[in-house]
Amino acid sequence: MRYIKLPIQNSEEPEVFERFIKYLDKQEIETLKVLSAPRFWDYYLFEALVKKFNTGYPLTSFSDLGNFSFTSRNHDGKWYMHQLMKEGLQEYQARELRERVHRFIFDYYTEKLRSCHKISYAASSFLGLNV
Repeated sequence: MRYIKLPIQNSEEPEVFERFIKYLDKQEIETLKVLSAPRFWDYYLFEALVKKFNTGYPLTSFSDLGNFSFTSRNHDGKWYMHQLMKEGLQEYQARELRERVHRFIFDYYTEKLRSCHKISYAASSFLGLNV
């Protein structure tokens, strides 16, 4: 496990976070920035974010994200990021990137809901049920 000290909340030193991220490579930083937006992620959301925002992080290294002390996998199989890390990454990135990532996540889940509705409607029609 890779232990990296999290920045102290409300720190007097604004450079704490910058010192922290200097131990990460560019691909890790960019990937963690986009992963700081959702409350949780799974492989499919991770893959979509990495591809969409071209972070350079290898998809085959997905499980390596668990090596960071500020990420954890819950019993439900979803990955979570420590709140202080999320906040630091959100503040570190440009507002435009935050907005694009949030818009992408909104569209991602909207499409999932549409797909579920289409499947539900098709199954209901096939079974002769009124929807």
